Amino acid sequence: MRTSTKPALLGALAGVGLGAGALAMWRPASCDWKPCVGEACALDRLGKARELGLPDHGAIEVKDAMSARRREFARDPVRADVVHVRPDESPEDRFAALQGDLMARLLGDVEILARGYHLVAPSTIQEVEGGEPVYVDVYAKPGGGGFTRTFRFGVHSGRFFGMEDSLGGGRMVFQLNVRAGVPVNFVPDSSVKPRPTRPLHDFDTFLREVPFPVYEPAELPPSFVRRAYALQILVGKAGDAPLPLAWISYTDGAKRMHLFLASPENMRRLQARASQRNAAPGTEVCPTSAADTPEDLLGDGDDTVLVRRRDDGCRVVLTREMDRASVALVGFPGVSSDECLRMIRNLVHAVAHVPPPPKPTEKPLEPK
Repeated sequence: MRTSTKPALLGALAGVGLGAGALAMWRPASCDWKPCVGEACALDRLGKARELGLPDHGAIEVKDAMSARRREFARDPVRADVVHVRPDESPEDRFAALQGDLMARLLGDVEILARGYHLVAPSTIQEVEGGEPVYVDVYAKPGGGGFTRTFRFGVHSGRFFGMEDSLGGGRMVFQLNVRAGVPVNFVPDSSVKPRPTRPLHDFDTFLREVPFPVYEPAELPPSFVRRAYALQILVGKAGDAPLPLAWISYTDGAKRMHLFLASPENMRRLQARASQRNAAPGTEVCPTSAADTPEDLLGDGDDTVLVRRRDDGCRVVLTREMDRASVALVGFPGVSSDECLRMIRNLVHAVAHVPPPPKPTEKPLEPK
């Protein structure tokens, strides 16, 4: 049953017993090892891989419908829990990250994924990668429209080798590979400190700091949750006025949607900037992601809710004008256009909770 897998996952993600000794005990012995192909083992592999982290050096290769990117990485020579990353498209933009933070970004929201996704079939053991066979774990969820997420982990090391998202019919829409041992073209600099993890303040505080109304869908698709949110002040060319932009992200552990909010004037500026974005040389760009992508104007029968939709094959973008704010909902591969349409048609004004005033008979506590 589904509930039997949760303790294994939670224990793995909490790092219970995952020191060096525990990992050594977990690795299969050469004489009596048996493959572990059930769902509990597959979920446990996600947690162990996140604890294990990346190897000493190599490359992370990412490919989606819009581009192909490569990032070299190497461990910090002083701190084993820090990884230095050098993007190929901008070598000067090096950064350092804590192993746990980087692995959380690579593997995705595995706790959320475990709530709605199940193994399609028992795990398989397939081709050798880097001298080691790999477990192949394929996840899907009921009513997911054929969307699957596939993970690959080393059978003996437990190391994360990569993952892939596919739509119905086997069409690949996202691929990530970790190439271990690949020589890197930079020397890690211990003076570069890890990027701090910005704490996520409560949603009420976020609503109060946004200078325009915030709208959210009244209901999310099954197993989707609000994952993150922030107010950003974008800075353009010299002389351009700052552009406040609020965003909220939603996920079911694999598929993603982003909601962007700005004043109507600033949303027009943002869309103009996005349509002029040029891809980096050598990347594979979705051929229809240009400013002339066809746009549909959709009504709701009574034409009381008008929504503009652009689907360029890479993502679905729906926009709607609200009172003193413009809203854009971006659905990435795997999220259906109908799901996005239902969400943006059912926007409601999100209002920060205001604590009730004290009763006349109550007195505020005085510090001792």
